[in-house]
Amino acid sequence: MDLAGTPGARATITDSPEGLEVVVPAPRVWPLVVFLGFWLAGWLTGEAFALRQLLGPAPLPVRLFLVAWLAGWTLGGAGALGVVVWMLVGHERVRLRPDALVIQWEAFGLGPRRSYALDHIQDLRAPELPALPALRPPRGDGAPAAGKARAALRMVGVGGPGIVFRYDGRPVRFGVALDPLEARHVVAQLRGRHPFPSVVGA
Repeated sequence: MDLAGTPGARATITDSPEGLEVVVPAPRVWPLVVFLGFWLAGWLTGEAFALRQLLGPAPLPVRLFLVAWLAGWTLGGAGALGVVVWMLVGHERVRLRPDALVIQWEAFGLGPRRSYALDHIQDLRAPELPALPALRPPRGDGAPAAGKARAALRMVGVGGPGIVFRYDGRPVRFGVALDPLEARHVVAQLRGRHPFPSVVGA
């Protein structure tokens, strides 16, 4: 059930056995996905070439160099592949449990998670999109600057500042794929289930 209620909403909010659950798709930076797709095609060619050289007859110094190069090349390719997979199928899964707010970054059900005790969380909020005076539209253009800024951010998969809170005095941010309106709706849903306090003196 999608409760975000905004045009082009990205978050899905549901009641799960563990509590309120918010699922936010990963930012889709399409130019980077396309670039990495072409790069990975070249990476596979280089990987195959190095393996053929390593398995063939070669002096020991050459073999040692190929092993070291292949290790670095493989790690680089794995990292690039991980970025592509994250952007295509990854998402943030946020669960509001009775005792903790759990944030997991996952793809295909796998990924790291962090658990934040509710009594240590303060000032859960959705910051406003910063003003960008440089994007002021020229005369005769009726589109407001804020709308253009949001459109530009959407093109690179970022909706806005996301949702932030303070945990033991340090900031934690999630949901940057959400635009400010939808982020405020998610915050309202979370605050409706738990009274997150504000930072004293803020």
